[in-house]
Amino acid sequence: MWVEFLLACIVLAGIVYVPGCLFLKSFRSDWLTSIVCAPVFTIPVYSMLGVVYAQIGVAASMATLVVPLVVLEVVIFGCSLARGTVRFAASLRAGQQRRPITRSAWFGLFCYVLVAAILAFFYYVQTLDGAWSFAQDSDNSWHLALIQSFSQSGNASMLDATLYHDLEGLGLTTLVPVTGSFYPAAWHILAALDVMALQVPVSLAANAVNCLFIILVFPSSMFLFLRTLFEKHSWLLVCLGSIICLGFVAFPWGMLLSVSGPLFPNLAGFSLVPLCCTFFIRLCRGGSRRRMAMLAILLVFGLMALVVLHANAAFTTALILIPFCVYQIFLRIMNSGLRSSIKPWYAVAGCLAFLVGVAVIWYLLYTTPYLQSTVHYNWASYASIRQELVNIVTLGFRVPAAQISLAILVFIGVLYTLYERRYLWLTVSYAVICAFCFVGATTDGALKSFLTGFWYTDPYRLAAMAALIGIPLATLGLYILLQAVKKISTRMVAPEKSKSLITILSVALVIGFIAVNYYPSYTLPGRGNVVTAFGDYETCNILANLQDRDNLYDREEAAFAGKVKDVVDPAYCIYNNADDGSPFAYAFEGLNLCYRRSAAQLLDGGESVQSELLRNRIDDLASDDEVQKVIKDANIRYILILDLGGEITDERCFYGYYTPSKWTGINNIDDETPGLKTLLAEGDMRLYEILPVN
Repeated sequence: MWVEFLLACIVLAGIVYVPGCLFLKSFRSDWLTSIVCAPVFTIPVYSMLGVVYAQIGVAASMATLVVPLVVLEVVIFGCSLARGTVRFAASLRAGQQRRPITRSAWFGLFCYVLVAAILAFFYYVQTLDGAWSFAQDSDNSWHLALIQSFSQSGNASMLDATLYHDLEGLGLTTLVPVTGSFYPAAWHILAALDVMALQVPVSLAANAVNCLFIILVFPSSMFLFLRTLFEKHSWLLVCLGSIICLGFVAFPWGMLLSVSGPLFPNLAGFSLVPLCCTFFIRLCRGGSRRRMAMLAILLVFGLMALVVLHANAAFTTALILIPFCVYQIFLRIMNSGLRSSIKPWYAVAGCLAFLVGVAVIWYLLYTTPYLQSTVHYNWASYASIRQELVNIVTLGFRVPAAQISLAILVFIGVLYTLYERRYLWLTVSYAVICAFCFVGATTDGALKSFLTGFWYTDPYRLAAMAALIGIPLATLGLYILLQAVKKISTRMVAPEKSKSLITILSVALVIGFIAVNYYPSYTLPGRGNVVTAFGDYETCNILANLQDRDNLYDREEAAFAGKVKDVVDPAYCIYNNADDGSPFAYAFEGLNLCYRRSAAQLLDGGESVQSELLRNRIDDLASDDEVQKVIKDANIRYILILDLGGEITDERCFYGYYTPSKWTGINNIDDETPGLKTLLAEGDMRLYEILPVN
């Protein structure tokens, strides 16, 4: 499977980068910018094409989504290349020549990708129990099933996101709504394209998409962001960012943890936040009309990419940039032609007016009916005030392991911004987001909902935001530390010896930080176990992906589902318990199940009368007229049980909210239940056929 995994990663990289790179290069962007910014173009385009194709009845596939786009961009690029050759010749005759991208820029990008690839190998790929392993959490049952639905039906519309594309328009009485609605499904579309191209398991495709964002998209995005922020500094400062980029456990690693969801689409959305910040900052710096127009187009596409990946990534971008906007307003008014005596007053008034406008927009969005289920979703508070202060200062956030060395670098970076005021907005952004984390962790109620509701009041998402803006601060901190080493060495040692001493100390400092920050958990002889931040994450991800332990959907159950697929008539529905792991049989085998994801939302209100009836009384199918009618109207012919009786035991896994009383109907079924015929039986797994009623 690992060969298929590598191939899936390569195919995905081509899908995401080739069309976008050709498009941007056609408009005379340099190669480095074209490569880094390519996902900003391709991701929203694939999402929009999915919507259009669904409307006109064209099945989405590699042949219809990717190939036409690549061919179109090759043609446009060819025309642009021909036109550019003529212009280049004319510029040479005129003695003009565009400034090439320096080798240091390419080297910097290479460092980011190389470090990310090494870390992803050790802390993501190696934590998987095989290339197709997956965390069997409630949210993941939705993610994997949606990938299957897209790839199985050819309907990849984010406006029609449903797990029941095959049942739409058949006129059946369904137990759950089959009509799709809007869902930011770009992450799922990319995985579905991989499935359609290579016929790999949905979980393998999902792991490949995560690798793409961890190794390529996020590091290159952060590289361009730091290159833009620190363009007046030494190239060394930007290169040091490659060491820091994936150093926060809160992001991206925290979003891979099963306890957080896992939050795969949010990880993808946050990966493009630095790019969108880059476009906005460069727009504010000005330039030629052509440059400004290109940046504006990139920003629009970037925001579209954030929305189709996960909408709260757009709110994250705005939250990070609000202090930057205040700084720009203040700076421009102070540098204007106004009288010196009134400039400060106008500057303060302008900043306050902007903040009032932000507050009004925030409130209007908060009260939007469409967002009510999001902003009022509550993660309960979990820390005291004193403890959360420690969590934030030590970068522990929601993860039970501090990152002391990284926290020191962030602190040094914050101190430097107090001296170098042009970077002070970074500290303000970081402080605001940490305040959001503090409110989310220590309180419950209206204030928490108002401030953090756009992120579901989720501590893992809030911590990830803090990590995003903490990266440039920590990078500054490491750079300042190295500069301090340089100054101290030159004062202590003769000039002819100071250069080698500076090199030795600097390398030792960087290696020491890498070792302390990234080292996994270990046992200290005579002292016991030492749990590090990355070690804690590694242990959690290994356990979440371990397929040989007791699971909701273990290897035996997966093998049984494969046999079920060979026996049943796919034209008929299979009734199942949504909480015994069987929904994963849809994601992996394509079984025509009634419930294709966990019952977390089903049992949270809004359940249909038919679903509730069968959930409580399907065992009376031989004698209950109401049950028989629902079975007939819903086209149900089979019953799949993976845990016969539904009792909770040490060997069985269920979701935390499961109780046998919620599924009394199917839990009361056994081999003696009237009206059923046993088709398959292995251990506590059963497939029954519902016999015709006389």
